Amino acid sequence: TSWLPIIEASRANIATIYLLIGQQDIALERYLQALSVIELLGEDHSLLIIVLGNIANLYMSLDEYEEALTYQERVLAICQKRNDAKGEALTLVNIGWNYLQSKQFELVLDYEFRALQVVEQIGDKKLKGNILLHIGLAYTGIGKYEEVLHYLQQSYELSDKAGDKRTNAAIFKAMGDLFLITGEKEQANKYYKNALMIAEEIHLQQTEYELHELIAHVEEDSGNVSEALAHFREYRRIKEEVIDERRRQSISEMQIRFHVEQSDKEKEIYRLKNVELADALQKVGALNTHLSEANSEKNELLGIVAHDLKNPISGLSLSLSMLNNYLSRMSQEEISRQISQMNKTVQRMEEIVAKLLDINIIDSGKLVLQPIVFNINEAVRAIVEDYGDRLRDKNITVKLELIEEAISVYADKGATLEVLDNLISNAVKYSPSSTEITISATIVDKKAQVTIKDCGPGIDIEDFDKLFKKFVRLRARPTGGESSTGLGLSIVKKLVDAMNGQVWCEPHSGEGAIFAVTLPLM
Repeated sequence: TSWLPIIEASRANIATIYLLIGQQDIALERYLQALSVIELLGEDHSLLIIVLGNIANLYMSLDEYEEALTYQERVLAICQKRNDAKGEALTLVNIGWNYLQSKQFELVLDYEFRALQVVEQIGDKKLKGNILLHIGLAYTGIGKYEEVLHYLQQSYELSDKAGDKRTNAAIFKAMGDLFLITGEKEQANKYYKNALMIAEEIHLQQTEYELHELIAHVEEDSGNVSEALAHFREYRRIKEEVIDERRRQSISEMQIRFHVEQSDKEKEIYRLKNVELADALQKVGALNTHLSEANSEKNELLGIVAHDLKNPISGLSLSLSMLNNYLSRMSQEEISRQISQMNKTVQRMEEIVAKLLDINIIDSGKLVLQPIVFNINEAVRAIVEDYGDRLRDKNITVKLELIEEAISVYADKGATLEVLDNLISNAVKYSPSSTEITISATIVDKKAQVTIKDCGPGIDIEDFDKLFKKFVRLRARPTGGESSTGLGLSIVKKLVDAMNGQVWCEPHSGEGAIFAVTLPLM
């Protein structure tokens, strides 16, 4: 038993390492394993409150607020039992912040005022400043603006004396939000700019680009177009820097994961050296296949980042440079054309990033579907309407063949819209100009079936086996120079399977592609 604290401390440290390299699911599993043993040592053990707090923070980072609350309440009970006033105050503040994220403002006030009572006893002015800020934000959500001003001013007095610049920046931003809500744009702009100065000083990049965007909108509404444009450029520049940094971190984490998995493979080989040779070779082969696939996916992701995003970024940079250097000489029509092209480029980049994020959420097991009853015909019409501009650009017409009565399906509406969006997007991409796309919705074998047929080159028979796999580039190419990540059909397949549906493509090479999706009826 005397060894248990050391063993579980090591397990908790390993969990922290997994958290640092981005493997939150494994980190959570290790923390929970450590907790199950530490609980046997009693509530007085010093490790217990640390592990409970880390589990709560992990659930918060995953936006699972109710799970986080369960562990936060346990930490609170232990702190109260130990008469740990500082720990009690911090936990009350964290619970209040939890409720603030889920917009339960009355509960925020309940916990933050309780924290305020405790912090008055221990005299922690910096923590008190944070509590008053949270109270001000909660009153903003409720709409009691006089109370907001009162608590934000008190918060600023304390945080300024404590030299807490991060809190000062948050206070000024909250003041700007307040004045923007009440229509006092000049005051809002003043506080946003004060917040921006602090954020720049202490390098809070995400806060910086959020503030640049807010200031850009205020300046635009006030008729200061040049100021608005300058702040909007800064917003785009800093946001891209943040995205690039996150991308570098993601690649670094993938490399670490690769090396960890390779290390695990070597340990497995050592463990199996006394096992029958055939069995050992089979297991090593499976590990090698897994590592090869992981490395291949890493390289594919790097290829998308380097190629599919580099080209639109270069085009965007060129367009911005042209506007910057020749704006005064350009006609309004030329400016509008340049801005329209830039918007299309940004949309292409956002589409690529969205697909990468979607496939990551699905593969990590974090996808949560919420099936409801809705009319599939309305979903089809909504997606087709969204593609109006792209259809007009290629002079493509859409023929809808929908039965008159509503087709009520029981599925996740957001996931269904994403499935239809991917399939219709592909039909538009691969259809030549001045052709027709036919979309039908009907009931087949007691299931709703949507079929999408285009007039493109169709699917080559050799591509069928890999059609729904990740990062697959088919022989057919988009007809208008559109981008393709090779992820769309993989996302479609995973989402449809998760909703107990089916998706397939009918062999039709040279005469257009025909994709069909079925979903359960109500």
